Amino acid sequence: MKNGLNVTELGVSPRANFSCFAMRTRVSSDLTEPMFIEPELIAFFQTPFKVDELWTESLGTLHDEKLAESTLLLMAFSDVMSLPELDRRVSAL
Repeated sequence: MKNGLNVTELGVSPRANFSCFAMRTRVSSDLTEPMFIEPELIAFFQTPFKVDELWTESLGTLHDEKLAESTLLLMAFSDVMSLPELDRRVSAL
């Protein structure tokens, strides 16, 4: 994951919408690989993508730093769900 997230390797369409809930918390050092909670809902234990200028412009510097430091990221992907539906999926957990 250090080179960035390749969603196609996880069986997710590269054109899918996504929503992400990220936080810094204690996570077992045994958890290093993405974990499928259910289809198209994945837990990551480190930021799975490079936080670049686009993220900084979109999120702002403070959010950018918090995202980079996150140790638990829940990401929902879908070709058919809207962003509010995806937001509800990650927030429900």
